[in-house]
Amino acid sequence: VPLVYEETLYGVLNVYSDRPGAFDADERALLAELGETVAHALHRVAVQQQYENQYRVLFEEAPVMFAFTRELNGEPIIEDCNRQFADKLGYGREALRGRPLADVYTEASARELLGGDGYARALAGEFRQEEREFVTSDGGRVSTLLRATPRRTEDGEVVGTHALYVDI
Repeated sequence: VPLVYEETLYGVLNVYSDRPGAFDADERALLAELGETVAHALHRVAVQQQYENQYRVLFEEAPVMFAFTRELNGEPIIEDCNRQFADKLGYGREALRGRPLADVYTEASARELLGGDGYARALAGEFRQEEREFVTSDGGRVSTLLRATPRRTEDGEVVGTHALYVDI
């Protein structure tokens, strides 16, 4: 049974029997349908992998600073960041992962994030564009314009934010 979807051959499903003529017309039709279903599933997996790869490249190569946060006791923790984010702040990405976001903000920006309900609004999807300032590893400052949106699991549960910063 060929595993074909939109003219792409993904493989062949071989079904064996211990006797000749073991599969009647109904069984062959069912196997053909199974072949189409399996090919469609293989196609969906390939497309999903392609989208995930494109998303990862976009995340990594974007000319803006990206960070994914997760919530821990009401506070944003940097779960991942792109190279631009790490480079602008003068840290390696591993040094930033797992670190509270407020640790790399100036005092005023950290107050807005935590005390000014900035993170709570971002988790609720009510965040507007705002300025945030970072402290670099060498004590310098990076002023940015931030846009944050809720980050959800496949089930729709909010687990953190997508934070995009533009160096201004």
